[in-house]
Amino acid sequence: MFLRRDCDTARGFTWLVRQGSQPVPAVARIASLYGSRAEFQFGALPEWIRPLLDDVAPPPRPPTASPDSPGVAAHAMAWAAERGPVWCAVILSDILVACGLNADALALLRASETNVSPADRQSATFGALCDAIGALLARLQDDDAIGYFNHAIETIRDPAEHVLLGVTYHNLANVYATRGKWSDALDAYRSAMAITDRFHDFHGKAATLVSMGNASFARGDLQHATDCLKQALEIYHRIGDEHGRALTLNNLSQLRNAAGDPDGALKLLGEALAVREYLGDAAGQASTLQNMANVLSVRGSHEEALALLRRAQKLHEKLDDLEPRASLFNNIGMVYRALHQPDRALESFQEARALADRFQLPELKAAAMVNIASIRFDEGSIEAAGSALREAERVYRELGNVAGLARVLSNLGTVSQGLGDLGQAEQAYRRALELWRQSGDRMGEAESAFNLGVLYLEERRSPAAALPHFEKAAEIWVAAGSPMATEARRAAAHCRARS
Repeated sequence: MFLRRDCDTARGFTWLVRQGSQPVPAVARIASLYGSRAEFQFGALPEWIRPLLDDVAPPPRPPTASPDSPGVAAHAMAWAAERGPVWCAVILSDILVACGLNADALALLRASETNVSPADRQSATFGALCDAIGALLARLQDDDAIGYFNHAIETIRDPAEHVLLGVTYHNLANVYATRGKWSDALDAYRSAMAITDRFHDFHGKAATLVSMGNASFARGDLQHATDCLKQALEIYHRIGDEHGRALTLNNLSQLRNAAGDPDGALKLLGEALAVREYLGDAAGQASTLQNMANVLSVRGSHEEALALLRRAQKLHEKLDDLEPRASLFNNIGMVYRALHQPDRALESFQEARALADRFQLPELKAAAMVNIASIRFDEGSIEAAGSALREAERVYRELGNVAGLARVLSNLGTVSQGLGDLGQAEQAYRRALELWRQSGDRMGEAESAFNLGVLYLEERRSPAAALPHFEKAAEIWVAAGSPMATEARRAAAHCRARS
């Protein structure tokens, strides 16, 4: 929700938040950088913050203001303080969000909105406040976010605030994309890009391209996603932004893995990890290690994957990061399931769901529900598995997430097959296969093709119908180096012998 496209500012704030294991000490450190309570002049602060604003010793300033130092944060806060209390409220709301205190952040922003005079409601500052409220509402999956973003766009007319206007269009596009309104999202992304091009905002252009790439991937357009991320990577390299380059390499690796090129994915991840280690970016290292583990797990190297995930977990614990652990616990659970440890897998999935609920992350919650369903199915609780999958399906449909929907349909096919509804199972598998092919996700395509082969061979007693599906699965898995290739080849040979 940071209103300036300033990565160092965001990292500085994050550094401060991570210094304390509890939200209160973290906010106390941040508050101390401004000075006394009188200097804040906020209309209304959450009551628990007020006592912290008096007599708090600031954190020691390091000799150099590196991207992860409080010196950078102090500089950014001084910048906000010069602009007045509304900007200070916006910055502090970001900190509250980082601490998981979304309700407190929204209350603070709402109070600031109430205190803005009618004369100031056409100012760029009010536009900034509307953008901040919109960003938080978007995080909370509240459709009112769109109205706030549009009001911000109408209000921000000063050419000097072009960066803020570009960010607002960018934020609006992300909301449309997560709602599955791709045409509206594309228009907003293009508006953001036009502003970044007009004012030579290379950081802004690269960030917008990354978001477009991520949205395209979720929508199922692997080629457009790749094109966007490659353009972003070239810009980050040209302007010397190593943080941006590492992030983009990390995202590109996911596309390569989905396309059935795990070696290419690991190469990109290795490069991203080296950059993040050089920069001392612990959170980035954790994210990269997690993605490396995902690739290794698909190849059957589960123990190695688990070791990387544990390294990532230690980094998150050291940083006191809770929100990213929702994704981490999902991945740990999947490795435990592959290692035939269902109890530990279920525990991890349930932890992931709890964190996703706490931080209001619907996609991660849906992913956790899919994984919980897999454990319930393995236990023989087929109806419970189906219930969890239908909940996840609803979320993915609302978000327009093609890859997530394909995963749910594939699993629903397995549930229907377990209940003896072969027609429903075949329909779900075929629809999943269609979505995987649409998105260019070769690994997903292989899984659904294999499932169809099993259905035709074991349930329909038709080895001739099963054969092409096993052959397709084998072709993809051989190219990806997956251990499943052996099973697919064996099944294909069995079908040939019986055809």
